[in-house]
Amino acid sequence: MLREFLVYWAHRTTHMVPLLWRFHEVHHSSPDLDWLVVTAEYHHWHHVLARSDHDKNYGEFTGLFDVLFGTYLLPAERRPGGYGTSGNLPDDYVGQMVAPFRSRNASASGSGRSVVSTGGMNPVTSS
Repeated sequence: MLREFLVYWAHRTTHMVPLLWRFHEVHHSSPDLDWLVVTAEYHHWHHVLARSDHDKNYGEFTGLFDVLFGTYLLPAERRPGGYGTSGNLPDDYVGQMVAPFRSRNASASGSGRSVVSTGGMNPVTSS
């Protein structure tokens, strides 16, 4: 949360300080530079179920390294859809915190769920 607070104020400062705005303004004026600062749509591609698309967009603040290392994905002709994981996760908080330490068979055998969304912001949970 502290990091988000600091990033918020750093970004806000680039809007408030005229010298900084001169550099930041480029991001606001050119759609060709969408990769420069990560947006919600950009990050959504990182969470899609389609295996061919989900190992993309690792950048948290900037897409620069995704561009450099070939993991950039932001297609104009389609939107991300089908978010979540393909494996089962426990329903409860403690179960989710323990799941990474269990064998794959043990964590998949519970009453868990897969979280899937069909393109909106409201996930659909399946048991």
